[in-house]
Amino acid sequence: MNRKLQRLKYLILDSFSAAISWVLFFSYRKEVVEPQLFGSDVPLLFNNQFWFGIVSITLFWLILYFLLGYYENVYRKSRLIELGQTLLQSFVGVLVIFFVAILDDFIPSYKNYYSSIAILFVVHFITTYIFRFIFTSLTVYKIHNRYIGFNTLIVGGGNSAVDMFKNLTESKKSGGNLIVGFVNGMDQNGYVLKEYISYLGSYKDLVSVIKSKNIEEVLIAIEQSEQHPILENIINDLEGVDVIIKVKPNNYDILAGRVKMQSIFDVPLIEIKHDLMPVWQFTLKRVFDIFI
Repeated sequence: MNRKLQRLKYLILDSFSAAISWVLFFSYRKEVVEPQLFGSDVPLLFNNQFWFGIVSITLFWLILYFLLGYYENVYRKSRLIELGQTLLQSFVGVLVIFFVAILDDFIPSYKNYYSSIAILFVVHFITTYIFRFIFTSLTVYKIHNRYIGFNTLIVGGGNSAVDMFKNLTESKKSGGNLIVGFVNGMDQNGYVLKEYISYLGSYKDLVSVIKSKNIEEVLIAIEQSEQHPILENIINDLEGVDVIIKVKPNNYDILAGRVKMQSIFDVPLIEIKHDLMPVWQFTLKRVFDIFI
């Protein structure tokens, strides 16, 4: 999968929607809010100021989306979460535009301020979310139907791992996991998962296997008897490694309260995150670190 290309597609769509919404809002302001200035008609001109507005406003929206972390994990978007993200982003962005570019407009009544900010919010949100919804839906469709997926490694080779493998591969809708093999839990022979997928080594070699196989997700399905000896070691070894970690529900109780948990919709797995800070907070913190 080409994440840069996918991110570029989102950037193009967001740029297009931001430009469309600003053209519509600009036309509304000139035709409805400011049809006259000091008693004279104000023509609707698409002059240099208009084009400068489109470019600067579009760049502003893209920078805002970046700061809020929208372009992270471009293949793992939920349409419901994306709805909330777009609402929040539109609200924050419109407030900034209002105070920077609209507040000093000459208007006949302060009510026009309220109508302007409402119109801009509605127009921008609708145009942005329509493009995002269509494109994200196409991506989700491809994932569910196994046209695209993420290289996945299973940790564990016993019956628990076999159950996980079957749930993932036999599910009507795929969660996007392309399982390339497994590493064992405790050092012992006779792993039943060998009958289904390739054995890639011991859990002690987990980091090297991840790098050699370009693994994007690690699914932990070790047996109950193995949990306490190795589960924490696995989680600690993967800290700082750019992979998504998921465990079966009966494997995470030892970690409760120490990492951030997130339920996964398609298969009963729980995502573990070392970083408890949301993406937008991390991005803003990084910006402050650099400039302040």
